Amino acid sequence: MRLNPCDRGISAGLGNGRRPLVAQAVLIVGALAAAILAPPREGMMLVVPIASARPGITARWAMTAGAALVAPGPVAGSLIIWGDRKRLAPAALRHASLLMAAPPAACGGKR
Repeated sequence: MRLNPCDRGISAGLGNGRRPLVAQAVLIVGALAAAILAPPREGMMLVVPIASARPGITARWAMTAGAALVAPGPVAGSLIIWGDRKRLAPAALRHASLLMAAPPAACGGKR
């Protein structure tokens, strides 16, 4: 009996029928991580510089964009700040820095 290639289902050509399931799981985990780490509209945020780990430079541009410094961050050169995402996001892009939510566990405990 000869099988029609269309009868083989969605795993045809993938070599492993689990790949679509794994891809879906990766997308779900990625979406959840993005939602959890997305900076709030206004409030406590973590700034992680990518290009330079010098906190003085990060502090300078963050304060110029209206942020208040709260504490050093958990990563070298990072800072915990309080500010407005609309004002901080463009500055973070210009200075090659990540702007994300500052969860208490990642920032040394309670806020």
